[in-house]
Amino acid sequence: MLTIEVKTIVGSSKWRVQPFSSRKHHYVAFVVYARKAMIDPSAAPDVLIVPSAQLKAVVERLRLTTVDVQNLAKELGISNSWQQLIAEAA
Repeated sequence: MLTIEVKTIVGSSKWRVQPFSSRKHHYVAFVVYARKAMIDPSAAPDVLIVPSAQLKAVVERLRLTTVDVQNLAKELGISNSWQQLIAEAA
């Protein structure tokens, strides 16, 4: 079974680290609404999906209290968030 935990961020790409589950087949999806979304509710958010174990490893290794989601994608080499879900579900 595959599970996803959703974190919503509004106005920036920074997430203040909060407790989250870390286990096999579990992902954390960051839904990032830019400042523009506050003015234009039809603006589509950016979405980054990260394996929870990788997120936990980075947070613990770097002792992070805040994570820049855009930088996280680059650091983990995630270019297509959705593709990793499709690969695991197959």
